[in-house]
Amino acid sequence: MDLDLQYDKIYRYCYYKVRDKQIAEDITQETFLRYLDSGYSEHGKKLQYLYTIARNLCIDLYRRQDHEVLSFGNENETDADAICVTGFEEAVTVREDVQKVLSALSDEDREILLMKYANEEKDNVICKVYGISRFALYRRLRRLQRTLKELLSDDYL
Repeated sequence: MDLDLQYDKIYRYCYYKVRDKQIAEDITQETFLRYLDSGYSEHGKKLQYLYTIARNLCIDLYRRQDHEVLSFGNENETDADAICVTGFEEAVTVREDVQKVLSALSDEDREILLMKYANEEKDNVICKVYGISRFALYRRLRRLQRTLKELLSDDYL
């Protein structure tokens, strides 16, 4: 297992969950420390275990913050984090539209989309993390694609 590649995937996952670079780095480091201390590296399903640790640490963070809800979009993000599109106004418009559409989805649906398309995880990894069958994942992805298509139509935006 290439730890550098896995580190980047876990960091993206954590950053998506907490929307703060420093906290995401801390959680990612803690995830790998717990993974290495567990002795689990000798067994299979390493990536699923990393995601499980990261997810639990993010949940613990939410609990420590007395159920304070972290916003989906962070006002302090730099424009370099935005979707790369020519023209500043177009980039801002696209980013706002994407955030608006994604905010209409549940947290778990956004996580699944992140794992599937941003982190390019295999279906079996996602299924193990969420405890669903491949068929259920397939149906959910198709439903999400239809929902996103509807939300991205001119009527919604």
